[in-house]
Amino acid sequence: MRSRLLRLFAIAAAAIASASAAETFSAYYIGNSLSNDMYNAFRKFASDYQAARGGTYSWGFHFRNGTGLTWMFENPTPPPAPDGKIDFTRSAIGLDATSHGPASNLVPWPVALPGNHWDVVTMQPARDSKGPTNLATDMAAMNAMIAAAKTRPDNASTRFYVYAAWPPVEYGDPASYQRLYLAPAHDGSLPTRKFIADLADSVRKTNPSVAVIPVGEVLFALDEKMRAGKFEGFTSIQQLHRDAVHLNSVGENVAAWTAFATFFKKSPVGLPNETRGNGTVAPFTNVTALSAPDLQLMQQTIWDVVKQQGKYTNVP
Repeated sequence: MRSRLLRLFAIAAAAIASASAAETFSAYYIGNSLSNDMYNAFRKFASDYQAARGGTYSWGFHFRNGTGLTWMFENPTPPPAPDGKIDFTRSAIGLDATSHGPASNLVPWPVALPGNHWDVVTMQPARDSKGPTNLATDMAAMNAMIAAAKTRPDNASTRFYVYAAWPPVEYGDPASYQRLYLAPAHDGSLPTRKFIADLADSVRKTNPSVAVIPVGEVLFALDEKMRAGKFEGFTSIQQLHRDAVHLNSVGENVAAWTAFATFFKKSPVGLPNETRGNGTVAPFTNVTALSAPDLQLMQQTIWDVVKQQGKYTNVP
């Protein structure tokens, strides 16, 4: 009888712990519009996933379009807008998964990181016209941001990620993505395969558990399969872009599915293809529809890449 009661208590305790763990998944994103491409789609997947587990999704971000990580670290407070007001419209904390950017709770990263508990924090390196940026400056920025978050005791278990975005494409040149992504030398903070690996390795010398969200690597793998004729409706990764740099509706989903697989260590196969209206720059288009086989192949490719990149994603 006593052993049966102990088992029941253990089961109940495990259920309570599981429910507690599922209460809130909190994510904070630091980056430019390429991070926004992922965040824009991910909030719906994360909210639905958490709701199915009896929990919620809490988020915050510090986004500066056209800006690199080094500049955001060195200039956490943006200059006054022309109307004299400080422009914090892209630094926010919220709980509403349907709200893209609220008009309240406008908080920059130096306040948000140590001021809240975060389960995950993503940081996006990028080339920047505002000032010099390179491997050393991005490494320093990441380590400092991690240290700032960890000044809060309950952020000791926070997982930190390099958000590995993608280089631009040159329309009409199907090989442009592969050529830029595989560039052997660093070009500022262009998110090439080599730059992301070198940055992760460098940051890990101080913060060994830092991981990578390998969106650029996923796009590389998809591009290979598209150009090899494996997809029904795609022949190049350029069809996932709404301009030379940004992703269209399906492309945003690819980025979000990759984050989902990396954060939750679960296959994204079976997640819906959420559609959004994205403005496009001709000749790029906003693709919203996917055939069932293409959806399956895209999501399975993401999962394969996330697992193959286990050294950096920390996904077994």
